[in-house]
Amino acid sequence: MTTETKADRKKRLARERKRRQRKGNHQRREALGARVISFESYAETREALERMRQRHDFSCNGEAITHLIHAADELAKRDMSRYGDLFGVTCHVSEK
Repeated sequence: MTTETKADRKKRLARERKRRQRKGNHQRREALGARVISFESYAETREALERMRQRHDFSCNGEAITHLIHAADELAKRDMSRYGDLFGVTCHVSEK
């Protein structure tokens, strides 16, 4: 017979569930080849990213950037001339 109280059992089961969840998340990220990418960005770039997030209801910056990368890649596959237009846009530096 165990001396584990009901509260202790509840905590133990919650810990075990969380461990399984973390392990599953880790395995999923590993299987998909997930890697963290970090980069420096300037104020206007962050503002543009925020506008994009709001327009398309992205939950986080990573989701918006990932979507943008895949959309640009698909555009290049379909119509390289339009792909060139995408990268003809001026960068974050503005003349004010």
